[in-house]
Amino acid sequence: MVWRYDPVIFTPATDLHFHAGNFSRLAERLAPFASRVIVSFFDPYPKVAKRLERAGEDPRTMPGTPTLQVELLARLAGIASQAGLEIQSCAEAALATGVAPGKCIDEGLLNEVFGLSVAYRKDPSQRKLCLCQQSVDIGSYGTCRHGCLYCYAR
Repeated sequence: MVWRYDPVIFTPATDLHFHAGNFSRLAERLAPFASRVIVSFFDPYPKVAKRLERAGEDPRTMPGTPTLQVELLARLAGIASQAGLEIQSCAEAALATGVAPGKCIDEGLLNEVFGLSVAYRKDPSQRKLCLCQQSVDIGSYGTCRHGCLYCYAR
């Protein structure tokens, strides 16, 4: 299993210490079932940014500074390593952390697990820095009842 820790959002309630502790708890619980974790920082898409602004939040500050991102990724990498998990980033600019860019939809992993021979083709509908294999999303917008302001799929 590959799990995602995203979107990482920095607020007074979800600061670096919150994310390190939360990630550590999740890694401990998921490590027996997972081999990899993908981490991504919040991207203020227009629809999401409008919801956050209406709620009095500044979406431009939520990804955090590059320095804060580097510090958090370094901590998460140490936690992941201790848990026996490979850690990768998703659609992030290169940060000097030792965390390699990864793919949430990884044709190499799909080929290995399912005995396929899928050739890599970047998904053109994803963000510029996304490395994911082209795929078809089977999810539906508007089906989650949690109502998170930062949700991309809401």
